[in-house]
Amino acid sequence: MKKKVIIIVQNSAKYPSNIIIPFIKKTWVKNTTHKVFFYEGNSKNERIDKMNIYLDAPGTYAGMGEKFIKCIELIEKNFQYDYIFNTTTGSYINSIEFDKFVTNLPKNNIYCAPVDFYPPINRTKENSITFGSGRGTFLSKDVIKLIINKQNEWDHSLGLNDVSLAKLLNEHNIPLKIGYRQDFKSYPKIKEINSNNYHYGFRLDTSGIPRFFEIISLLSINNKLKFLAKENKRGYVLQHIYDFIFSSVFSIISAVNIKHHSSRYKDYVNYFINSIFKIFKKNSYIYKILRKVKKSFNIKTQI
Repeated sequence: MKKKVIIIVQNSAKYPSNIIIPFIKKTWVKNTTHKVFFYEGNSKNERIDKMNIYLDAPGTYAGMGEKFIKCIELIEKNFQYDYIFNTTTGSYINSIEFDKFVTNLPKNNIYCAPVDFYPPINRTKENSITFGSGRGTFLSKDVIKLIINKQNEWDHSLGLNDVSLAKLLNEHNIPLKIGYRQDFKSYPKIKEINSNNYHYGFRLDTSGIPRFFEIISLLSINNKLKFLAKENKRGYVLQHIYDFIFSSVFSIISAVNIKHHSSRYKDYVNYFINSIFKIFKKNSYIYKILRKVKKSFNIKTQI
């Protein structure tokens, strides 16, 4: 008997989620046999409306934990399932490989996700938390019930709901099983896509590319997986042409995004100015002028 998974997708109802959801529904959602819900907060009337779950919970980043708990409570009351799979709008699910992966999962005690670490910087042995990324977490029914029953132990101060979840489950001896996700920070190329993966992620703003371009990433992954399933040699050339055009566009957009690269540009400018000061330091007259320029424009140098 096929295992039942309920896929829940975090939705802020704001940019970029609000513009990409229609494309998600037309791509991987159409290919899956599992129930899919997009859940969001800031609703006084808590309800399930077709593929949407509206929750009386904060819609803020800090309120993600409360929103998640209320979502799984509502699902537990209304549906039969074996697992809940939690992800975001920056995801693509390969339904065939997804079902294969689910088939091999044990029925109970499942907390499975791509591994990450908190805090991202300045980690020590004392403050480090190993957690499963919230963008792709499997939770079995027994673990869902544990979370609901122990929700008063949820540490909302951590800010990140996947980190808080890891802390709670760790305290109750639920081990993290390694899950998988292939991530793309730019345009997904045909030669990069591993069609054996069940989950793909795309987040472009970390590369200086506006997030509405994630629609192109989503459609690219969808089309490439269809192509790889057919293996049409003639189409392979066309895929490479598309890859060249779109990857070039993505690279240019990233390169000219001054705001994204501003800190790096400042480092380059300061390095250049430092070098100039060092060269002219030997000439006392020029050095005095440059010192005045530095003071006037608040230029940070080592001189």
